[in-house]
Amino acid sequence: MNATEFQQRIVVMHPSMFRAAVAILGNADDAADAVQDTMVKLWQNADALDDLTNVQAYAFATLRNQALDVQRRRSAHPAVDLTAVSDPPADEPRSPSDLEVIAQIVEELPAKYRQVTRMSIYQNLSTAEIASATGLSNDNVRQILSRSRQKIKQLYQNLKQ
Repeated sequence: MNATEFQQRIVVMHPSMFRAAVAILGNADDAADAVQDTMVKLWQNADALDDLTNVQAYAFATLRNQALDVQRRRSAHPAVDLTAVSDPPADEPRSPSDLEVIAQIVEELPAKYRQVTRMSIYQNLSTAEIASATGLSNDNVRQILSRSRQKIKQLYQNLKQ
């Protein structure tokens, strides 16, 4: 595949690849990095792309794998936004709100459950959109969401007791 063909077949997918990466990662900056790294990998393997029957599927599978790598690196070294952190007044102990508690519970879910739940709750994606972005089946996404909700409810009730 030469540069012109790459431009016509791969680079034109950039906007949809970016949306898929945002859906997986939940962060535009990380998504942009994942798409850029994917484009580099695809360009480095441009000669092999001619032999593929479905270049778009290969590109999105490469993107998904790259986004999951970014997510693994991020979870291994979580960033803390220091501007969002503030100490409670010394005379007033601060108890976390219900939403903060639920958000913390979501972060403690297993990786696949956490990813699917974030996409559903925070990005308001449908099961079909989540399935497309993650490579899971619609039934699997529904099952993961159901189990996630049950686990969140159970942990929340345990914390409130």
